Amino acid sequence: MAEGSREATKKLSDYVGIPLATTHVGRYPRPEWYNYDFEDRSPSEVQAHDSTIMERYKDAVKVVLKDQESIGLDIVNDGCLRYDERSAVGEWWFNGFCRIGGLKRWTGKPEGDPVIKSLITPEAWRNVVSYYSNFSHVPPTPDLQGWPQIWYTVEEEISFGKLDALVEFFNLSKPYTSKKMKFSAADVVLGGYPLIDRHYHDDAEVVFALAKQYNRMLTRLASSGCRIIQLDWPLAGLHHVANMMPVKPETWRKLIAAFNEEVKGVDAQIWMHFCFGRIGNSLGLSCTETIKQLAECKADVIQIECANTEGRFLKDELTAWKEHCSDKEVAIGVVSPYNLNSEDPERPAGLIRRALQFVEPERLAITTDEGFRITRPRAEEKLRTLVKAVSMVRTAR
Repeated sequence: MAEGSREATKKLSDYVGIPLATTHVGRYPRPEWYNYDFEDRSPSEVQAHDSTIMERYKDAVKVVLKDQESIGLDIVNDGCLRYDERSAVGEWWFNGFCRIGGLKRWTGKPEGDPVIKSLITPEAWRNVVSYYSNFSHVPPTPDLQGWPQIWYTVEEEISFGKLDALVEFFNLSKPYTSKKMKFSAADVVLGGYPLIDRHYHDDAEVVFALAKQYNRMLTRLASSGCRIIQLDWPLAGLHHVANMMPVKPETWRKLIAAFNEEVKGVDAQIWMHFCFGRIGNSLGLSCTETIKQLAECKADVIQIECANTEGRFLKDELTAWKEHCSDKEVAIGVVSPYNLNSEDPERPAGLIRRALQFVEPERLAITTDEGFRITRPRAEEKLRTLVKAVSMVRTAR
């Protein structure tokens, strides 16, 4: 094994030890009394400024962890309460990226093309932007003329900056639960969408520089005791692009190599979370073509959504998994945060049974399609439905 490379796939049976382990993606609704945004500040910075804010933050984390424990989830997380809800600076996809050194933040688009544009091809970049300009799933202020409205430029060598803040957040949360705990974050390469290079003059080099710094943070996170790390929207959204147009083999290779650089040597189980948001079912989007490319990807768990698409692509996706990357484990989303109606547990149970035709129960985790942007009572109801569906399947077996 090459120096610095990751070991063989880390198994759910070793890290969780429960067949059909239950969890959710990451974002959990805040208690109404917690309304603070960290932007790019760390917990220690905020503590020095106003200790009452940190007291409220820690109390909110305790509440969302207790919610998840009482519901009966096998794997819990901090609810991603570090994500900004009002400010765009530290929102979901910027949350780690905004803390990286060597970058300058802009309100409005500076001159130049984003680094991701050349890597996934200009046509693919336009397609992704045009689809998402009509939905509120990703950027806080989507707009085709200046999408997104917060941009960054690379002004000097990319450095670690304040990424240790994410490790601080984890360390604050872990004493509050005895359950298996997962840390969820947007993949750092996603930051290439609002990033313009003025230093490296090589877009691929920029992406690898980002990956190297995130690798340092993930390594520290694992050393702090984090055993499960989930990276959302990896490979710069190629799972979207592959539904719109053929992706060149060298494009897959570059972005898989960047992901592998990001997780190299990280002693934790790595989940790749592929999602489409509310557009997945309406546009008929599948992860099948992406899964075919993942043989060399150093992830341990491939996580796909099934509830938003009503399982339309589950057979094709798991057939591709079995043929191309069955050394990895699987997680499927069986509850949608976009369907606001109460759900019959039989519906997610049916998706689980279909997945079990391809995947052994000890190699399959059950989750939500995405994070929750709904009310806390509704999120609790959704997760109780998920847990009940898993219980029905376990009992029947």
